[in-house]
Amino acid sequence: MNNNVNSLYVLSAMNRSGYRTTTTRRKIIDAIFSLGNSFTVDDLIQNLPDLGRATIFRNVKVLKDLQIICQVFLDNGQSVYQLDFELNLESHHHHLICSKCKCIQEFNSKELESLLQSVSEAMSFEINTHRLELYGHCSSCKASEPVEVSVSDR
Repeated sequence: MNNNVNSLYVLSAMNRSGYRTTTTRRKIIDAIFSLGNSFTVDDLIQNLPDLGRATIFRNVKVLKDLQIICQVFLDNGQSVYQLDFELNLESHHHHLICSKCKCIQEFNSKELESLLQSVSEAMSFEINTHRLELYGHCSSCKASEPVEVSVSDR
């Protein structure tokens, strides 16, 4: 799908949830699609200098609440956002985050969801939502790390 179709899809989803299509929302959504897979609120603020910070934060919260975007926390505490609306049609997902290059990979696991259901039942606890973010090194960063040579290898 191209960005115009994606933007219309998101605006339509917002309308169905009772939110009006405004010029401001259209600008924010267009900026999100132009920024690519991961973005910060500061990225939006820099790309939309004619909009106020509070307006951008409010609309990001609405998009997050509607599960159009998801918030991901990097291991340094910074939050980034990713588009999430297409994945919601499939299933809940989690994130693998590279501590070196900050790339984010999404994954879903029926086994993990089953385990969470078992925990929920065993503890008589209704889970409304959850988030799992695993931190480490992606295959590219692992491949670029120098190999340590031990004394016994000499």
